[in-house]
Amino acid sequence: MKEIMKQTPLFKKHMQTASKVINLKGYARPVEYVGHVKEHKATREEVTICDVSHMGEIMITGKDSLALVQKIITNDASKMSIGQAMYSVMCNEKGHIIDDLICFRLAQDEFLWVVNVTKVNEDFQWILQHSQGMEVQVTNISCETALIALQGPNSRETLQKITKADLSTLGYYRLTKTSICTSEMEVPCIISRTGYTGERGYEVCTRRELAPFVWDELLLVGKPLGIVPHGVAARESLRIEAGLLLNGNDMDEATNPYEVSLGKVVKFTKDFIGKDALLKASQEDVKRILVGFEVLSHATVRHGYPIFKDGRQIGKVTSGTVSKNLINRSIGLGFVLREYCEPGTEIQIDLRGKVCQAVIVPLPFYPHQVKVEPSVNTYSPYDLKFSSSHFWVLPGENDVVTIGLSDF
Repeated sequence: MKEIMKQTPLFKKHMQTASKVINLKGYARPVEYVGHVKEHKATREEVTICDVSHMGEIMITGKDSLALVQKIITNDASKMSIGQAMYSVMCNEKGHIIDDLICFRLAQDEFLWVVNVTKVNEDFQWILQHSQGMEVQVTNISCETALIALQGPNSRETLQKITKADLSTLGYYRLTKTSICTSEMEVPCIISRTGYTGERGYEVCTRRELAPFVWDELLLVGKPLGIVPHGVAARESLRIEAGLLLNGNDMDEATNPYEVSLGKVVKFTKDFIGKDALLKASQEDVKRILVGFEVLSHATVRHGYPIFKDGRQIGKVTSGTVSKNLINRSIGLGFVLREYCEPGTEIQIDLRGKVCQAVIVPLPFYPHQVKVEPSVNTYSPYDLKFSSSHFWVLPGENDVVTIGLSDF
């Protein structure tokens, strides 16, 4: 029987340029385009683009929208200003994680959530269930929405070439409603300074049918800055290096936030589902904790591999990859019993009958660059007046103008 996969609005682009497309969690996803290593390094050193339109988007609007958000998530959304993003988890009554998400405050009574692909329907139904009796509208807009990630040191320079927004003023976990200038049309969008790589970067949220225009334009203007697309192989190694968690691997509905070092997003100054259970958990020592480890060989570990200490099983691997910044050494995340969580602890991992040595190390493996402010040597096209031959003029004060030639 032929495998049926959902398609993002950029599916045709991937089929034309990706070396391999697979079914990942129900979606057709590109594994790589120009090679895992090159895409990983380009994200760390230059700039890459990634289709993340498989993610889910849920809109919450209305008079009681803030009250509903506060009820569902553990973090305190009342502290958010308009144009701000916030990371949080949503828990059940037992204090176990249903999903982790990014919450965007678009207006006083308007919130947009980006949730995990495998949790969209479950999250949507959970929110609807707990919105009963409230003046609020909850809408699953996943099928109408596209999301494109632009990540790396040159991301700001690339995006500034085609956006109306002044990215120099857009801080980390901030967003702006703006537009992007493409060869086809001016595309309305939301640009947020967020990502899943640990690098400085942005995510562009727009209507599904407009995503190909944005994709093509970013690849065009980013070419002089070394842009390449990156697939799920690089996305996985980048996020593990950055110590970022994946729902379904590193956390699930048997996990509470304190086991994965997410106590910082649990705020007891407000009421929310699971508060009582988490208050109790916060006052007790967790029995297990998520740690990072480095394998002392070239073996690659995978989700579910058991972890041992002196012959005793003390946990299991939740995520594993080969780090391109650690001379191709294998790294990963995993749960271990609390007494074995200290950095420097030597452990053993069973790779289907073959035992390899590893050592627990501090997280993240790669220092985050998300707040780094690189120099930018470009202007927004909305400030420039172009000729048909790509010469442009930037009007200035006192009858002084700057004249230049676009680099594409």
